[in-house]
Amino acid sequence: MKYIVQKIVGDIGVTLEDGQQLYELIFPCLLQNRAVELDFSEMNIIASPFLNAAIGRLFQEFSPEKLQYLLSFSNLNPVGEAVLTQVIEDAPRYYNDAAYRKAVNETIKEQVEQS
Repeated sequence: MKYIVQKIVGDIGVTLEDGQQLYELIFPCLLQNRAVELDFSEMNIIASPFLNAAIGRLFQEFSPEKLQYLLSFSNLNPVGEAVLTQVIEDAPRYYNDAAYRKAVNETIKEQVEQS
């Protein structure tokens, strides 16, 4: 299954809600072992919260190896590619290391309370 991300969320992918919308489309396909391609053509801005909600959460249910096999990405701009790489590197640790997850959550909470 190929999804044109811009047609789903518009040309800016920054919010958790937009990421959740994409996640809800691709998650059932992956559960059925169906390959998914995400095409980021015409996306102007891609931010970490969006990719964490759309892609990072998948590491809660799937191994990195399975995701590498079933999930592919195309037409990412260099900034989006860098953000995606960081999300893919961080997500497995976040979901598999309770102490790390707690530290990240506490840091985020502190930052939100300060703003």
